[in-house]
Amino acid sequence: MNLYRPIEAEPRAFRFKVYRAGDPIALSRSLPMLEHLGVRVDEERPYRIQTQDATHAWVHDFGLELADDTEFDIERVKGLFEDAFDRIWTGRIENDDFNRLVLRAHLSAREVTILRAYAKYLRQVGSTFSDAYIERALTGNPAIARQLVELFLLRFDPATGDTRDVQ
Repeated sequence: MNLYRPIEAEPRAFRFKVYRAGDPIALSRSLPMLEHLGVRVDEERPYRIQTQDATHAWVHDFGLELADDTEFDIERVKGLFEDAFDRIWTGRIENDDFNRLVLRAHLSAREVTILRAYAKYLRQVGSTFSDAYIERALTGNPAIARQLVELFLLRFDPATGDTRDVQ
């Protein structure tokens, strides 16, 4: 995978290449994943590559644009976005609107999972807020979402040691 912004691209536009051996990626499968990451897919250019042993490989080149007015540093979110797409693709994380926090709050897929778990816990203890409502609240307030993750890590990360008890 490769997330990048071409030199001539508009500030909100960028590209995402996915390299795949074997069968091509169905647009109907990849499109929802990308949209849940907070981007709009403007175009997709698939390129088939035939190898010497007659197998096929594919390069899917997606033209993307931010779905809202969020701005980000592509170098800062490149690894986060690529990792999140990989985890969604392989089913290691859910494909929902919580994933918008990757670009909006610069959170990793693992950190987004923390907030997703909180939302599920709230539902189990009887909260009347729906998952969609909590998703909208957190994605609409990315700074607060980031602070919630930082607080969680400060309180529960074993690597922080004795600093957990500091008020």
